Amino acid sequence: MDTVEELAEGLAAAQLAFQAAVEAIPADRYGMGRGPGQWSPAQIVAHAIELQPFWARQIERMIAEAHPTIGRVDEDARRERVAAVERGARLDKAQAMLELRRAAHEALEQVRALSPDQLSRKGLLVTLETGAPEERTIRQLIVTVLIGHLREHGEELQRLART
Repeated sequence: MDTVEELAEGLAAAQLAFQAAVEAIPADRYGMGRGPGQWSPAQIVAHAIELQPFWARQIERMIAEAHPTIGRVDEDARRERVAAVERGARLDKAQAMLELRRAAHEALEQVRALSPDQLSRKGLLVTLETGAPEERTIRQLIVTVLIGHLREHGEELQRLART
């Protein structure tokens, strides 16, 4: 995925696949817990609702600032992520789908608005897992934390729908 158009198409495809996976989860199992350390389908959807606008805003920062540190860079940002997932997980499936579509639209419009030159802008990504900053371009961020992350969670929801 090299062009803005290819990235936007890839993101739209990942978003549609994720939404289809959500639709496949039976309503009576949507909020059902899966055990310690494993998110329910509702929590996975809430995470997708939260992550798409979050990363769209991080891309905005990468455009506006020179080499910003992006991601969940402090405890406040990490607590907000947890709170957003908790809030989103309380939505019923129909409400969550509306919010998911809104979040998807916001992220997709951010990607579509990019110029080809902006894809190579860089920032320092701080992840929850490592905390160590890693240099990323906007292109890399879109491929990994938007497209890739949605695909991973969509596949997880597909597996849950089959069980």
